[in-house]
Amino acid sequence: MEPEYTAITDRLDRAIAVALNLPILDLEDQRARPIKDADDAMLVLEAEEYLAGAPPDRDLPTGLLDLARATVEVKASMASDEARDSFLAFHERLTQP
Repeated sequence: MEPEYTAITDRLDRAIAVALNLPILDLEDQRARPIKDADDAMLVLEAEEYLAGAPPDRDLPTGLLDLARATVEVKASMASDEARDSFLAFHERLTQP
């Protein structure tokens, strides 16, 4: 992955955590792995749904797309409050011990 891209996504992840009053995790820490896996799953679904193309990262774990399809309902659009609530609920599920 390009260093510039990683720096940008790390800053974005931290900004989201601060804005939503979520703990800031070291994204290289194994505790953050479920969050990054969920983010990768959404990337695949969004690419498939909106870009009508192949997943942008062919190195994603086997079965991730199937898991994403089974657990995430892709909607054409979402109001900002609905998107925030959905994100927070999913984040809560992923970070429970």
